[in-house]
Amino acid sequence: MQDQPHHNKGVLAAFIGVALFLIGLPVIIFIVTFGSDWSGTFVEMIFPETCAYEDSNHNKIDNCEN
Repeated sequence: MQDQPHHNKGVLAAFIGVALFLIGLPVIIFIVTFGSDWSGTFVEMIFPETCAYEDSNHNKIDNCEN
């Protein structure tokens, strides 16, 4: 065993790599595919209509004021 303290070399590079992979890559993919049908479905899934919802029997309830 060595009596030297642990070093933190590479921690910042690893953190930046993980952050880019988990945050940056999905953002880049979303921007590149923004005009396709996939992105429309993704946006509707993430940001649903707040005034329309489904009850437990999967009936669509529309409370939107037109």
